Amino acid sequence: MTPASNTSDAEFSLWGALREKARPLRFRAALMGTALGGFVVAFEDLTREPPSLGLPAGVNFSLIAIAAFGGLVGGWFSAGWVGRKGFGGFILSLAGCLFASALGGAVAGTLIIPLLGTLVGTVWGVLLAFQAPLVAFVWLTCAVVLHFWIGAARRAKGSR
Repeated sequence: MTPASNTSDAEFSLWGALREKARPLRFRAALMGTALGGFVVAFEDLTREPPSLGLPAGVNFSLIAIAAFGGLVGGWFSAGWVGRKGFGGFILSLAGCLFASALGGAVAGTLIIPLLGTLVGTVWGVLLAFQAPLVAFVWLTCAVVLHFWIGAARRAKGSR
């Protein structure tokens, strides 16, 4: 298959064009999701009391790594929702970031405890981001920064 930018109308591949245009945007969203997923779980680990979920208090680096990977997956798949024009685009960005948090929690939960973790992780991924005012502020700040960062990249590329 030829690249989408070098094809005539008869050979145009929508999937190739979408992949080619979206790749830099997806990397940005995945980077932000990775950082945010790791931060949220690290914050929860450091502020948790010892008896919570039977896990020891302190930093659990394996959980942070799993949450960061979940954030990467969530950011990658929600990048198309982020950075659109107008107030509706901003609301869509916030919905995309919530979706990324839920998907990241589902992925992390599946890696920790298959099946049950998928269900619990979906809700946990969103709720954990709003457990403390500092975490909610960081989450919202990252969502707004990501919206404008990807929006600027979309305008530079000439896409919607």
